[in-house]
Amino acid sequence: MSLEADTTQIKKIVEAGLFKPATPEQIAARSSSQRFEPQDFTDRLGQLGTDCEWPMYSFERISHMFWNGFANAIGAEGYNLDQIKDILQSKMMRWLLDSEDGKVEAFGKSMGQEFCRHGREGILRFVERERG
Repeated sequence: MSLEADTTQIKKIVEAGLFKPATPEQIAARSSSQRFEPQDFTDRLGQLGTDCEWPMYSFERISHMFWNGFANAIGAEGYNLDQIKDILQSKMMRWLLDSEDGKVEAFGKSMGQEFCRHGREGILRFVERERG
C-alpha cells in the first residue's frame, strides 16, 4: 500500500470519529493507572503469516521505508546504483544500526506516543472492528 493510500485511510478513520485526541484527564488517568514496564518485544513480533507470537500486518513496512530513504539519501550525495547496492548489502549497515539502536528505538517510542494521543477508546474501537 502506498503512503498516499495509507494517508487516505487514516483520514477516513479520523472522519468516521474512530480516533479522537485524548483529553488531559484521560492522559492523567492512563498515567496514574497500572504502570507498564518497558520490555523487549523482539521475540514476539513478526510479519503476518510467519510463525511468531504477535504477527503484524505492517511489520516489514518500516524496514522498506527506512532503507528506501537511506538509499535515496546516499544517492543524492553522489553514490551510483552499484555503490548503493554494495553499501546496502555490506556489513556496514549492521554496524550503522548497532551504533544507532537508541535513535531507531526512540523513533518507535515517539510514534507510539503520537499514536496514543488519538485516544484509547477510539484506538480500541478500531482494533476491535478490525478483528471482526
